[in-house]
Amino acid sequence: MILEIQDLCVSYGGIRALHGISLGIEEGEIVSVIGANGAGKSTTLRAISGLIRPESGDIRLDGQSLIGLPPHAIARLGVSHVPEGRGIFYNLSVMENLELATTAQTRKRKVRHLFEHVFELFPRLAERRKQLAGTLSGGEQQMLAIGRGLIMGGKIMLLDEPSMGLAPNLVTMIFETILRLNREGMTILLVEQNAYKAASIAHRVYALKTGEIIFSGSTEQEDLDEILHNVYLQ
Repeated sequence: MILEIQDLCVSYGGIRALHGISLGIEEGEIVSVIGANGAGKSTTLRAISGLIRPESGDIRLDGQSLIGLPPHAIARLGVSHVPEGRGIFYNLSVMENLELATTAQTRKRKVRHLFEHVFELFPRLAERRKQLAGTLSGGEQQMLAIGRGLIMGGKIMLLDEPSMGLAPNLVTMIFETILRLNREGMTILLVEQNAYKAASIAHRVYALKTGEIIFSGSTEQEDLDEILHNVYLQ
């Protein structure tokens, strides 16, 4: 597996957020993590990228433990995190935001290719490359966040709630982009409240409830209805 989490426990101020969860992602997969607010979805991604330190358990990328490494070191190893809320710099231009993501890259030719790829994926960003990120629409800001994650050039992209706050047509576009990136070879761990959308593009799904995994596997439509009832209603 390219990414493996084993018995991960995380707490905030004495309150347990993750209760020994284990999950894995094979290279080339889209794996979706679904669950209600407070289930531990974003906490899982933040632990992977080093933004919070687990109490116990292990996180391994290509067999190497990430526990205790700072976020910039984890990014250099190949983890690209697109956070909830996008995490862009509103007072910088589109181009400046993208350029900040090149610190993990050492080859100028690869950087140039990645910029071309981002602008081909998102022509609107090419048109607005000199525009301040804070003046972009919500959909354009999400494009920028994904583009920045792509420029980091990681082995795996962590996407946290990419559809949040977007109009339905933009949600469809974002999910089509995720599928395209996956077809191009990107491994993706997707955290998403829109469970039906997330499951529709995923190879496998993990369902979290109050910090515990209550389902893992591939889903069919009839299975998903029962899973969602357990996740959100019980």
